[in-house]
Amino acid sequence: MDLTTLHFTDALVNLTCGLMCFAIWASRPGDRCFAYWGLGGSLYGLTACWLPYLPDGNIGTGLTYSALQIANIMFWAGYRVFDGVLAVPGWLLGLPTIPLLTALAFGYPSYTSIFAEQATIVAYCAISLAQVGYVLKKSDALYSPRSISAYAVIVILLSVMLTGIAWNDQTQNDTHATLFILTDHAMTIVFMLAVIAMVGQRDFRSLVNASRRDPLTQALNRSGLDDLLSKIDTDAALLLIDVDHFKMINDRFGHAAGDEVLRALVNRIASVLPIGDHLVRLGGEEFLVISQPPDTLQAAALAERIWAAVRNESFSYEDAKIDFTVSIGCAWFASDEPFRQALKRADSAMYRAKRSGRDVIVEDWESIASSDRSCV
Repeated sequence: MDLTTLHFTDALVNLTCGLMCFAIWASRPGDRCFAYWGLGGSLYGLTACWLPYLPDGNIGTGLTYSALQIANIMFWAGYRVFDGVLAVPGWLLGLPTIPLLTALAFGYPSYTSIFAEQATIVAYCAISLAQVGYVLKKSDALYSPRSISAYAVIVILLSVMLTGIAWNDQTQNDTHATLFILTDHAMTIVFMLAVIAMVGQRDFRSLVNASRRDPLTQALNRSGLDDLLSKIDTDAALLLIDVDHFKMINDRFGHAAGDEVLRALVNRIASVLPIGDHLVRLGGEEFLVISQPPDTLQAAALAERIWAAVRNESFSYEDAKIDFTVSIGCAWFASDEPFRQALKRADSAMYRAKRSGRDVIVEDWESIASSDRSCV
């Protein structure tokens, strides 16, 4: 297969991948990353189309790699959009000019054409490796789709370096160009499949996270609790929280007001909850805090902060001021006991708080054998 045909097929592969990204973007306008990836693939394809017709010499070399760099910048912009940052900051706009300027700078008569071409390739690859570094830095696993997309770019860059610098024997130029184009064929497809899988992985994680969250309050639900318990391997404090007279709030102000009270409750608890602690909505107006303090004294102090954060400020709903309080039952969950057993103790303590007049905290650490975890 001659080089002209290979350039054509390379253009076709890149344009097809670019159009595929545009098609995905059309069906998911919110994912603008596909627009940039589609633009990058299309620019690569167009560059491959006119590559055989470029003038020989430094200007042709510089224009080629600057055009390819523009495509790379579009790919980089796609990652940045995916990461939720500005797609094309000002400093990124100037990078595509570097290969052309390098070709011109090293193209004086005192330098050979080969040396100018090699310098241009080095400049192009250096910028592209900076993009690879950005992609890998934000990757969460060695073999994640994001990482694989970066590896595909690395393979392409290695082929560019080998064919343009290491294997610069003019007698084998066609063979080396063929190897590069075939490599580009394969890695372009790998790259596009990887970035599509990266977005799919993000969507799947979002779906899983949503399935573990209460849609009203965004606290963990029972499914989220089960997942959390599978990861807890140390002792923990359980704080079972119930809104006092919640039915009266619904009856007096309406269920919409009751929903807003629950949201306000979660926000107030979250405002005093240490990092690493978890809030679960067990159902209705009943919530559970799972904390891992070093002892029951700090667990009791956390319960006090939650109790105070809830009751010390009125909640405004439309024109009404709604004061609400909570009853809290505390228990210690030993890592070597069934969770339901510890939850039952917290539930019993919470009901004792209800029977004693509500708006109080009842602590029950009595199941803990060690003296430093005795009842506070």
